[in-house]
Amino acid sequence: MPRTTRDPVTYVLYVLTGLAGVGLIAYWTLFLDKRGAEPGEPPTETPPAAVERSPGTDAATAGGADQKPSSPTPRKARESRRYDRSQLLYVAPVDGPLKLDGALEESLWASAVVAGPLRHGGRSWWPVEATEVRFAWGPDALRFAIRCRAGASPARHQVPATTAPADFDTASNLPSDGVTIRLHSPERSSPVRIRVSSHGMVDGPEGITATHAWSGAAWVAEGRIPAEALDLEKLAPGDPMRVSIRRRRRDASAYWDGGESGRARLALLPPVRQARALRVESAPTIDGAPDEAIWKKAERVSGLFFPLADGRPPVSTEARLLWDAEALYLAVRCEEPERGDVVAEMERRDQNVTQEDSIEVFLGPTPFHARYIQLAVNTLGTRFDMRNMAADDGEDPSKWANDWNMPWEAEAGWSDEDTWTAEARIPFAPLLTRKPRAGDRLGFNLVRNRGKDQVALYHWSPTLRLSNHIPSRFGILTLAAGPSAGD
Repeated sequence: MPRTTRDPVTYVLYVLTGLAGVGLIAYWTLFLDKRGAEPGEPPTETPPAAVERSPGTDAATAGGADQKPSSPTPRKARESRRYDRSQLLYVAPVDGPLKLDGALEESLWASAVVAGPLRHGGRSWWPVEATEVRFAWGPDALRFAIRCRAGASPARHQVPATTAPADFDTASNLPSDGVTIRLHSPERSSPVRIRVSSHGMVDGPEGITATHAWSGAAWVAEGRIPAEALDLEKLAPGDPMRVSIRRRRRDASAYWDGGESGRARLALLPPVRQARALRVESAPTIDGAPDEAIWKKAERVSGLFFPLADGRPPVSTEARLLWDAEALYLAVRCEEPERGDVVAEMERRDQNVTQEDSIEVFLGPTPFHARYIQLAVNTLGTRFDMRNMAADDGEDPSKWANDWNMPWEAEAGWSDEDTWTAEARIPFAPLLTRKPRAGDRLGFNLVRNRGKDQVALYHWSPTLRLSNHIPSRFGILTLAAGPSAGD
């Protein structure tokens, strides 16, 4: 029997079919959510494991260059602990009114954190067309800004003027594109719903105002929700407000609500935080036990924020500050009911104590100055110091002078079973070019690390990121005159 000769085209088809099969398997494995969220439901997300930080406690630049030598990360700090990453979104305050013109040109919007990203509600994890939602707040209202790339002309999104607001995101026959924001204040029993569409329709609580405009292939909207609709006057800075955002088009929906936990939050930021250090004639003793009477006259610095949870840390942290002609003095009390989980193993100067339970202090010669010093001490009294030499925000580890040592003192210890304390003497000489004077203002931030959580950073002045090295987000420390004789 003669042997059959296959046509070369057949072989090519066989090869192409095989490659297509491999590609399909790879796509199914890498890009599809195997948990099979039902269409129309928000996808679930597994929170990532804790990450290890560099000596600067910047999660985004872990393993940066020119770091000081350190011992291996302690066993407890290496353990994989998972967060309920509720996607906390800090909302910046505004002093005056914002123009609601639909242009989104206010400088505040450029620096505001964007909620999201929004994700498709089906099996695919691909993000929808760019959707940005931002928030800002003032004493009278919560502001929001929306930008949605639509990929179509405005004419496609026009609807009859008689259409009721309740219909614009539910009627399948309307070629509309809309965003729904749900805000649930802890002071209210039910959420507030705001709906804005690509054709300018707005629906929400009484008193809501909004403007709408088109900018190229994107539609934008700016709005104002009155404070009484959300009971903002009852919220303290940092108190969380649950939020979910949904964008709906005729053929797709996308969500942002915190992933698997469904606990996305807004937390209202305070204005620029300010603290005062009182002048003293007699310096306190630096022994790690701030029990001298002079500390009671110093003003408290407290109310730290937790960037990864509900805004407020689960434990309290309190600091007090004093100063004289030579140095700044710091005393800190840290509540720690889980003493058995405290990580404290580093004992050599300049080891990476920021990966353990520790306190960090950031000081700049003036408020918001790009160059600053960073000091850290753990529960054993081990010190770490560094200065940033960059001309802007200090997120470039190559500009950190890690081989620099400051002549400062620090001691730490446990005052009782569930509280550890620290004291420090920080000379002004490396920071200022002259003697300090009453009224001088310094850049200042206080950070507490809880090593048991590895990336638990509690900020006095929130930096809006998992990095501490954002001097433009530091607070202000004023060197004040000493307490009066009657105090």
